Amino acid sequence: LLQRPFFAVFQNEVLFNSKRAAPYVLMLLFIVNAVIWSVNGRAVLRGWATNSDFNIARNFVGFSWILGLPIFTAVIMGDPVLRDFRLGVDSLIFSKPISRAAYLFGKFFGNFFVLVCCMAFYALTLIVMQVVHTSEMLVLPVRVFPYFKHFFFFTVISHLLLAAIYFSVGTLTRSAKMIYGLAVSFYPVYAIISLTLKNLPMRWKIALDPLLFS
Repeated sequence: LLQRPFFAVFQNEVLFNSKRAAPYVLMLLFIVNAVIWSVNGRAVLRGWATNSDFNIARNFVGFSWILGLPIFTAVIMGDPVLRDFRLGVDSLIFSKPISRAAYLFGKFFGNFFVLVCCMAFYALTLIVMQVVHTSEMLVLPVRVFPYFKHFFFFTVISHLLLAAIYFSVGTLTRSAKMIYGLAVSFYPVYAIISLTLKNLPMRWKIALDPLLFS
């Protein structure tokens, strides 16, 4: 099963990213921010329990939006196919018995798996901070499921959509400028969408919000 083209491409992307600096830089950045937001975040200032559902959800929304994660998603997801054409190995790859569907799906899910692993370090650090906490932090009994629940819905699902957009644009245009231009334009575009939804009833605002941040 692991020798099938999809899994071969998937495995190759994971191995390639394991040798890049970018994933490790992202992991370190996410860990540092999780520590800072736990030790000196709004929960400490307002007297909220740092591991309450409200604060956990709030942290993941902030992580998915404020920290620049939409741009970091473009760093991982924008150039997997472009990279092969840039290195000139595309003709070699397509000379092998591999379908374009297996190639593209392997590329996409291999890199998205790496992205999720990087983002998971933020969630895992928040979980650890329940045990390794300061005296100023108000902490409920240790819990794990709420972290994975909010991480999945607010971060993984939301950025799956962004990852698909970046990957598609990168594949179709083979232009790094287009990918990063799209990533930078995310914030003004999303602000316009939010303003458009502002006056709608809450149920419609949530249903039509493409990234679930409402």
